[in-house]
Amino acid sequence: MKKVLLVLALAMFIAGGAFAQLSFSAGVGGNFSMYNQSYSHPDYDTEKADPVFGGGFNVFFDATYVTAKVGMFFLSDKEENSEDFGYYKYSYSRETQMTYLSLGILGKFPINLGAFTLFPMVGVEYNMFLSGKYTSSTTMTYGASSTTTSGEGTLKRADFDDDEKADADMFLLQLGVGADFNIVSGIYLRPTLLWGIDLNRSYYEKEWVKADSKVSIFKHRLDIGLSVGIRF
Repeated sequence: MKKVLLVLALAMFIAGGAFAQLSFSAGVGGNFSMYNQSYSHPDYDTEKADPVFGGGFNVFFDATYVTAKVGMFFLSDKEENSEDFGYYKYSYSRETQMTYLSLGILGKFPINLGAFTLFPMVGVEYNMFLSGKYTSSTTMTYGASSTTTSGEGTLKRADFDDDEKADADMFLLQLGVGADFNIVSGIYLRPTLLWGIDLNRSYYEKEWVKADSKVSIFKHRLDIGLSVGIRF
């Protein structure tokens, strides 16, 4: 019992000392992202999807060992397909822009290197789909005659049912590294590099895996960020 009390007292002492050394800051930043997804199966070939590019902005609050952020994130996807059957040709293109509310929390371990502070990070980020819009174009050619049909539309979270809402979201388990460079007293510049695995699975993906356990699904995102912070 005495050993337990001693350990608890020591833990409280260490925690109290760590809290006393906390420094607080807040700031704004932005990021550029590349989102990739791949599906594989040992018995047949699956086509790898092209990367999707995006970016966003956020405000963050920092307390030495943890950073919390909230912001907006945007993705832009372009899909193209064409077939040539000689006399008959077909081409299709679709561009989609998606908007997300982004919430994240990262634990970090700062290492003071004198000229700057380096810190490895690990945490989670939830991206909730809010809305989107798309434009599409289909061209069909018969010999010398050609017809093009265009379309456009909007996507809203409120119009989706519960399963569809969850399908469009992203839940990232992230790890990476960042650094703080002092610009002037109390103001710093923070570049970051984060890699995250998207753990969210759409209804279709869940049913696919349920029907065939050999299917492998891997979705991930690389983020390059730059922020400016002010210490309190």
